Amino acid sequence: MPPLTLPIFPLPDVTFFPHTMLPLHVFEARYRAMITDALARDRKIAVVRLKPGFEASYAGKPPVFPVAGAGEIVSWERLATGRYNILVKGEWRVRIERELPTDTLYRIVTAQPLDDVEPTGDVSPALARIRDLCGRLLQALWSCNDSLAFDSQLSSLVDELRPAARIGRTARAEAVQRFGSVIDFMHARLGDALTLEMLAAVAGLSPFHFLREFKRAHDATPQQMLMALRLFDAKQRLAAGEAPAAVAAAAGLTDQAHLTRAFVRRYGVTPGRYQQQLGTRPRRRA
Repeated sequence: MPPLTLPIFPLPDVTFFPHTMLPLHVFEARYRAMITDALARDRKIAVVRLKPGFEASYAGKPPVFPVAGAGEIVSWERLATGRYNILVKGEWRVRIERELPTDTLYRIVTAQPLDDVEPTGDVSPALARIRDLCGRLLQALWSCNDSLAFDSQLSSLVDELRPAARIGRTARAEAVQRFGSVIDFMHARLGDALTLEMLAAVAGLSPFHFLREFKRAHDATPQQMLMALRLFDAKQRLAAGEAPAAVAAAAGLTDQAHLTRAFVRRYGVTPGRYQQQLGTRPRRRA
């Protein structure tokens, strides 16, 4: 099957499987726009899970897991507030290949559908145990006031599922931890002109090796990471009521026009409009 082009709906604790139905309430402006566009096209979307630590970059492009669930919006209701209630039918597991450049507020990716791998042995006994444990878990949830009893049933279910879990390699996590000092260095010098050589020296690597390993660990180049940190700092300063020109200088951006272009590209709104929405726009002097 050829790759699919899909808008993605990142969520923190949702795993979307094929052959299931997923009800969703959509309230954020960028995802309301995504649903509107999807309904006008083929009604296909992907529901992806956010990686831990997504909070710091949630307003922009937080990291997501590469394997997601995708399907079709089979039922929808647009509320008077502009929000949506939708029902999505799972059709595929997909692996995200790359994110596409777009002028929309939401993100679009190309993703390759994954084939289901049939079990090689008889899974009936395992399924029977899992069903029994799920039944006990629900019974404990609804009929027992003792949280420890519920936790005990949940622990038993997790122990049953753990052997089938696929544990990823720790190399990526170790690489992310290794570059923590580089991220701290960026944070401390957002207003400075930082070069690849300076950042590589902090990591103790050659510039070429540093660039390759940093991108592998963070799915972003050092320059992209630095810009993301600068814009996040700028967003906090704007929320605190600082003037955009001063924010641009403090965040290490060339000028206010540079801040505006980069801010719109990442957050879909101008700095002035963002402050207006928050009620922190500085008043003009008479």
